[in-house]
Amino acid sequence: MDDPSTSLLAWTTTPWTLPSNLGLCVHPDYTYIKIHDTERDQNFIIHENLLKTLYKDPKKAKFKKLAQFQGSDMKGWRYAPLFEYFTDQVRSLYQVHQIFDFNTPSAFQFEDKAFRVLVDTYVTDADGTGIVHQAPAFGEDDHRIAIAHGVLRADEIPPCPIDDSGIFTKEVPDFAGLHVKVFFQILDLVRLYLTIAGRRQSYSESLKGQGAIDRSINLEPQLSILLEVNNGNIPFHS
Repeated sequence: MDDPSTSLLAWTTTPWTLPSNLGLCVHPDYTYIKIHDTERDQNFIIHENLLKTLYKDPKKAKFKKLAQFQGSDMKGWRYAPLFEYFTDQVRSLYQVHQIFDFNTPSAFQFEDKAFRVLVDTYVTDADGTGIVHQAPAFGEDDHRIAIAHGVLRADEIPPCPIDDSGIFTKEVPDFAGLHVKVFFQILDLVRLYLTIAGRRQSYSESLKGQGAIDRSINLEPQLSILLEVNNGNIPFHS
């Protein structure tokens, strides 16, 4: 994000939509705090009353409050997305490997206007972190908020790397061919992938993005197993 030493802790109940993330949403009237976790030596931003999402017992947790903000103050903050499939940064890499036909319209059009903090009163503080992952292709509120903040035009189609059968497309090459249900089931491996790539910090169901992903990591063995599970050749046990 604008402050690379600090991570926004974002919440989602639909992790299979994370590759389609275009924004994070906060409530304009809520208070958010920036803390330094002394055990992890990292800074986080979270709703002031939702530390229980991050810590089993916030009263015993080892952290120090550094600052606080109103949600309205956070509007427009930039952040590094968890996945970079829809950023200009990876366009040249995919072009070199001819993953896309760049003579046709692609989704690499969002970086200048997406991946920012948005504000809307639909965000609640009942659970989670008070910061909500936004995937406009998969949520009515997400789509409405994206248009309201200029992330999308009203006539613009948001990125949707999932086909009518629920299969990830080649727009997200790391997961292409997998069914969204399998993505749900293999979250531990997805988290491992993001951890190795330096892009994941996950506690409970909170997810956030930071750093730069290393596309040189070889995940072919793991993904081959996942494809076998997806095709029904290997039984999956939760």
